[in-house]
Amino acid sequence: MKSIFILTRMGSEMYNFSEIDFRMRYDIPCHSEWVKESNFTLFGGYQAAQEILSSYPPPQAIFAANDLLAIGAMKVVKEKGWSTPHDIAIAGFDGIFISELVDPPLTTIVQPTYEMGMRAVEILIKAIRNKKMTMERVVLPAFLRVRASTDPRLLFSYKPS
Repeated sequence: MKSIFILTRMGSEMYNFSEIDFRMRYDIPCHSEWVKESNFTLFGGYQAAQEILSSYPPPQAIFAANDLLAIGAMKVVKEKGWSTPHDIAIAGFDGIFISELVDPPLTTIVQPTYEMGMRAVEILIKAIRNKKMTMERVVLPAFLRVRASTDPRLLFSYKPS
């Protein structure tokens, strides 16, 4: 059976989904006990992965809501004598520079941080000029950067991007 564990930020509604919806949408079971909240640090990812990997059979994959959580989880997998990605694939979210320096390099969803900063400044300047703040939904494109932490074929052919 396929399974994926999710590491997320404490108090986050990022993964506020029903188990049935997740199974129907992705054909992968996901139980609420497989979603572990932590702080957004290496140590937080390490602690969350230690707890979840000690309590349940290992999943096929771990998705972390940021790259630091994912890197912390990678350390636990290695300490348990397992292999990333052969035993457990791991992916993160945000595309920080360190994600390509860890071993194996981390698959990540890359956020457009420069564009995010530019849009934030534009919205702030607009609010200052208008002397009022308005809610504005801004959607910027992100992309998946597949690296060796999820694809074993990339383990020996990795070149930094």
